[in-house]
Amino acid sequence: MLTFIVRRLWQAAPRRVASGLLLSGLLSACSSPKGVEQGSAAPAEAAAQRPTLPAAPGAEAAAAPAPAAAPEVITTRIGEWQTQLKEMSYDVKPERLLQQFIREFNDGTVVDRVMVAPAQDGPRTKPTFYLVGMGQLNGKFRAMALPLDQNADNGGLYLPATAPRYIAEGTNCVMCYFRFTRGKVTGVDCSEASTGTVERQCEYRTEKGNGFFAKR
Repeated sequence: MLTFIVRRLWQAAPRRVASGLLLSGLLSACSSPKGVEQGSAAPAEAAAQRPTLPAAPGAEAAAAPAPAAAPEVITTRIGEWQTQLKEMSYDVKPERLLQQFIREFNDGTVVDRVMVAPAQDGPRTKPTFYLVGMGQLNGKFRAMALPLDQNADNGGLYLPATAPRYIAEGTNCVMCYFRFTRGKVTGVDCSEASTGTVERQCEYRTEKGNGFFAKR
């Protein structure tokens, strides 16, 4: 009886050993370096095959903002110079120009005269035109001159917002005259000469740009 049991156990032992060896081989295969490489490659392939979600609306605009628009340069036609008559035909009423000069001074200067004056070195040279406003501040003569652009096609005179302002002020002078060289303002002169007791003089300064017709 004991011999029969031992024989049965011995006959079954190879199967258990074989099964154990098979299970051990499978475990060894799973823990081998080749198995690690295959396991690590699987997530990378899955990530590569994963669909990409579209960007949220407005994300591109936020990342690359549109460039700022360039500021608008205001240019206004003042009128046309009548060469034969040597006078100005205004598109903008002189009354409005007076008010614009008062606003441009912005210091209490009262402007009561406006004109367009040609500046040229001789009768054969092309003139440069200036819009000029004249008045007073606390009893002192004040004037402002702004150069105008002339259209070659229709002869119209235009005031751009980029035109500089030449501002003159007199001391004991009834009037100050701008002095021009080649169409450019180079100085100012008093209408009267100084005396031994009264000094008469005019001074001027230049300011960049103007807000003559700017919206406020």
